[in-house]
Amino acid sequence: MVLRQFQALDVYVTDTAYSLELCRDKLRCLQYLMRKNVPFPTTGSAYSRVGYDKIIKTVGGAPLIIKLNEGTEGIGVFLAEDEKAAKNFLQTFKQFDVRIMLQEFIKESSGRDIRAVVLGGKIIGSFERVSQDGDFRANVALGGLTKIIDLTDEEKSVILHATEAMKLNMAGVDLVRSKNGPLILEVNSAQDFAGSHLIEGLYNIDFASMLINFAIEGKKKFDKGEAVWLQNT
Repeated sequence: MVLRQFQALDVYVTDTAYSLELCRDKLRCLQYLMRKNVPFPTTGSAYSRVGYDKIIKTVGGAPLIIKLNEGTEGIGVFLAEDEKAAKNFLQTFKQFDVRIMLQEFIKESSGRDIRAVVLGGKIIGSFERVSQDGDFRANVALGGLTKIIDLTDEEKSVILHATEAMKLNMAGVDLVRSKNGPLILEVNSAQDFAGSHLIEGLYNIDFASMLINFAIEGKKKFDKGEAVWLQNT
């Protein structure tokens, strides 16, 4: 709401309210990625019991992932080991009118994923997160450990393509390595400073200053009437 007000007053913002809203709605975000041919795990949604069997089959059957449509730091993400458990999750969330989505479980990447930090169409750094307690989720907030990881050219291309699809200048992109290549899990529009701190420590850079300088340069271009969103991609 605040960003929309700034935009209504023609005040410069580094990313638009619309892009941030898209990313907060995980299913809607994936729909945008699909339009731009960005790869992600097979995903679906069902709102009535008659569709449960079909949607479970569509995402490859159990085990499968069930996600709240809005959630952060691994909260609201569940692993249904079999179809009975999946249907119990679906029925429970339906009872409380909670929006959820089902997603293919990428077994070969269970307990690990990759976070890439993007600023102005450039990948600033990337690190792998690995679960330490057998959890299928690798989030640092849940105890996952991190290490710098080198991205392949294909992964770099997919990451930047996903960021561009969401029209973001600053993003934290999560992906996994599957047998079919890199798959995007989420595009986070509000890169938290816990993640930024990891990038600073791992790469020995002052990422906070990079963000500030990027905003200042964007403001200068905005004042000149130049396009500022994704101007480096």
